[in-house]
Amino acid sequence: MLTMVLFRFTVFGDVPDVWTLIGASVIIASGIYLLNRERSVRKAVAETDQSDQRFGSCVRYGRAFLP
Repeated sequence: MLTMVLFRFTVFGDVPDVWTLIGASVIIASGIYLLNRERSVRKAVAETDQSDQRFGSCVRYGRAFLP
């Protein structure tokens, strides 16, 4: 979206209005939020996998079961 706004400005001299800038900022902010959330989820899954290997089959889905 940002590249198209820049393309329109460069080729046609069209200045984006406020609503276009607000929409672009919402899209960019949601992308940044998703990147951070996926990074934290991946980290949590990696930590769970490490505890799974350490305790064998006793740990399932984040809960510890006694063998």
